[in-house]
Amino acid sequence: MTRRTKRTGTKTLGEIFFLPTVIGILSLIGLIAALVGDGVWDAVSWASLGIPVIVTVWMIWGPRPTQGRN
Repeated sequence: MTRRTKRTGTKTLGEIFFLPTVIGILSLIGLIAALVGDGVWDAVSWASLGIPVIVTVWMIWGPRPTQGRN
């Protein structure tokens, strides 16, 4: 039997780029929606372009993780 050890500090490419990819896709959807039309499309563009701004503000001014003892 193999013993599983806790991984520290290593992430796969999928783990690293998952959220930036989602944010990029949301931005692309928002930009396309802004170009396509009015009405509901405006709401879609505002919502999907606002999410990256909210995430950025949260990452800058949000709570900081605490350092645990090992």
